[in-house]
Amino acid sequence: MPIIDTKIELNKDLSLVTSATGENSLHRARQDDLLPGQARTSLDNVPLKKYLREALLAPNLDKIALYLWLAVTPDSAHISPLHFQAARGRSVTVTENAYLHLVWHYDQIFIKPLPAYLLSSAFWEYVEKTDEEVRRAATGFLRTYSYLIKYEIDFRKAQSTELGLIPTNDGTNPVTYERFAQFIAPFAEIDDDNVTPRYQYGEIRLSLE
Repeated sequence: MPIIDTKIELNKDLSLVTSATGENSLHRARQDDLLPGQARTSLDNVPLKKYLREALLAPNLDKIALYLWLAVTPDSAHISPLHFQAARGRSVTVTENAYLHLVWHYDQIFIKPLPAYLLSSAFWEYVEKTDEEVRRAATGFLRTYSYLIKYEIDFRKAQSTELGLIPTNDGTNPVTYERFAQFIAPFAEIDDDNVTPRYQYGEIRLSLE
């Protein structure tokens, strides 16, 4: 998993700090120490680690991943771009629930927004040093956006007021399609060995039968 270069990061608020005792933590410049995109979450290590596990992990799906192939296409790239979701007759419902991300049922698909902190190079350094499971889940989650946003039409839709799936600026400058494409490119190359079991699959059909 490549560490995101500071030259292409799309959030510049965070920096990684290592204490004299070797403890790693995140610091936010210019503002109170709150997680970018999550104003109710402190950057203090205890609440931050708890929040990240709750926000990004889907342990129950990971447990049954070995059996998902019975009901789901066993392909992590089985994800339609945003513009094609409409062509398939699906409306997008925004959710913060990691379990629902890319779950679809008839004419509806759930998509979890891309939080600002995942666009920071310091964040990726932090999780690489502090929580391997969160790193793998975050990697898999972000990789899904390399499929959801393949074209500029997808990018415009994702940034729309209606959906608000990705941030519109990095704290200083606008996030453009060109910048986003450069940022997301490394994640498109990541293989399944570097993500949690859930993200070894793409879209998941919800069956109520």
